Amino acid sequence: QRNAQYVKETFPEGDMVLRTGYELLERVRRYEDGSNEVRTAISQPTPENEAAAWQKIGPSVALLKECFEFAQSVEGVIPQILNELCNHATDEDAGRSDKNRGLARLLADLMQNAFAFDVLK
Repeated sequence: QRNAQYVKETFPEGDMVLRTGYELLERVRRYEDGSNEVRTAISQPTPENEAAAWQKIGPSVALLKECFEFAQSVEGVIPQILNELCNHATDEDAGRSDKNRGLARLLADLMQNAFAFDVLK
């Protein structure tokens, strides 16, 4: 718990990326595509069917954009974590400090989150 507190206090951007990832992952799990509405709009083109398709597609596109932006934020934060773990830790302190444990846990959680996204896509 102390190492998680350390990360929140000293590396809030990493903590924020992880929390955003959890929220986004939950939204992706509940994702409903609009394939039926799109098929209907194509096969039976009426204003109502087209509106129904756009209602489904709009949120899907917004979610896709959020996923892309999240991937960029993960891409930006992982090198920072690795830099801290690899370049600023001493041999005496490796694996023992709250800082190292917190950052290692953050890195593992981010990777686990990324793998979960890959499974869902």
